[in-house]
Amino acid sequence: MIEVTELHPAFNTCNIFYSRELLERVGGFDTDAFQVWGGEDCDLAWRAIDAGGEPVFEPGALVHHAVDHVGPGGMLRVAARWTSAMQAYARHPGLRRGFTYGVFWKREHYLLTRAVLALVPRLPWPIRALLAYPYARSLWSRRQVFGGGPALAPFCVAIDLTETMAVTRGGIRYRRLML
Repeated sequence: MIEVTELHPAFNTCNIFYSRELLERVGGFDTDAFQVWGGEDCDLAWRAIDAGGEPVFEPGALVHHAVDHVGPGGMLRVAARWTSAMQAYARHPGLRRGFTYGVFWKREHYLLTRAVLALVPRLPWPIRALLAYPYARSLWSRRQVFGGGPALAPFCVAIDLTETMAVTRGGIRYRRLML
């Protein structure tokens, strides 16, 4: 299930409506630039906004949209594909409003980076604990999302590492600092 509870700068197409006139004016999805899914919906929304479209959130709207359950391997493959989606974030600076500290695509990427810094050998243990604790707490709370216990933590770390590397590759490719 995908639940959208507020207007978000990513404008996922799973729950968005456009007038035909606006879609024709902006040319629809940019299938030349976005040849795999990911980011094309954000790009379309921001081009529509640039063309005068005004985003409005309707809390009473209910949209039934397919949600594919791809399993653990599929989730890792999806996480690795976010490189190309970063093109939308490079094209439309307003999308970055949702970034943590303007750099990290997801809060988990920021927390993971802190946890990795905790591995620096010469840091005193209290500093290491302060760096790593928020990520460990994040892993603990995510067990409720995926269903499972502490054994799920390595999988969540793998997803976060894969996404962070994909976003970093996108940042390099599109010359924008993104992690």
